[in-house]
Amino acid sequence: DAPLKAEGLLRKLETNPQYPKQRGGMLIVRPNRLSFNTVINSWAKSRKPKSAVYAENLLIRMIKSYQSDPFSTVKPDVITFSSVLNALAKSKATGFKAEKCKSVLNSMITLYEDDGSSDTKPNVICYNTVLNACAFSARGGPDERRKALSVAVETFNELRRGQFGLS
Repeated sequence: DAPLKAEGLLRKLETNPQYPKQRGGMLIVRPNRLSFNTVINSWAKSRKPKSAVYAENLLIRMIKSYQSDPFSTVKPDVITFSSVLNALAKSKATGFKAEKCKSVLNSMITLYEDDGSSDTKPNVICYNTVLNACAFSARGGPDERRKALSVAVETFNELRRGQFGLS
């Protein structure tokens, strides 16, 4: 129930950020990166089916908000991406998790290349989590295992090339 309640509160803050103060005036409380990261982390640690999908959907909302509003305070960072990657890699309900994780990593790389911010610079943990997703895909069917191997080789080669100062 915690992730559902947390996301409900987040949605409430997004739609109605104004709250009356006891002594008059209005208090404006908008969600920020920490708000989203907290809810994403809650989903990532949840054992509910599809929790990884909910975490990924929040990441997508953050990216869209950041890209559409130059004053947005919800720009995802390495913690955001790591939490979503971890949720997807460990999810039992997510098929083709290696490809999904690689797609999230690619989104992170694109965001980093667009703005050059150290907040979104992929780190070795992100790459290792994608490789973990590939390993966890061993339980899937032959097609999923084949694709997971391809993702693993591609990810490992990126890591070996030392992109982003990793090597």
